[in-house]
Amino acid sequence: MRFCSVMLVCAWLGCADDTPPRFDAELPECPEDSILTYENFGRPFLLSWCTGCHSSELTNAQRGDSPEDLSFDDPNMFRPYLLEMYDVAADDNTEMPPVGGPGLDERRLFGEWIACGAPSDYDVFPE
Repeated sequence: MRFCSVMLVCAWLGCADDTPPRFDAELPECPEDSILTYENFGRPFLLSWCTGCHSSELTNAQRGDSPEDLSFDDPNMFRPYLLEMYDVAADDNTEMPPVGGPGLDERRLFGEWIACGAPSDYDVFPE
């Protein structure tokens, strides 16, 4: 499964076939006091910086070079790519988005949310 995920992201990033996978980072630990959830952080971040190309509601022509099956409309669509997304967009990683993007403070919060498993309110506060 990890190999398929890496290959999909390599296709998404335009890696050459003979390029070894570049996702060798490990996720940092989730801070015990983290309050970040999909609702209070993840959704606004993804809407601002990711779903302009990575939304299932976009046609192929509207997605730029983003593969049709790489969409982040909800946490369940995003979670399979936590390590890859950390490696390209969180903390000091600035490959995504390819033009512009969030500042370092917002990228650090994105890294924290990812490190905690990209939780939603339901995960943190089950009914």
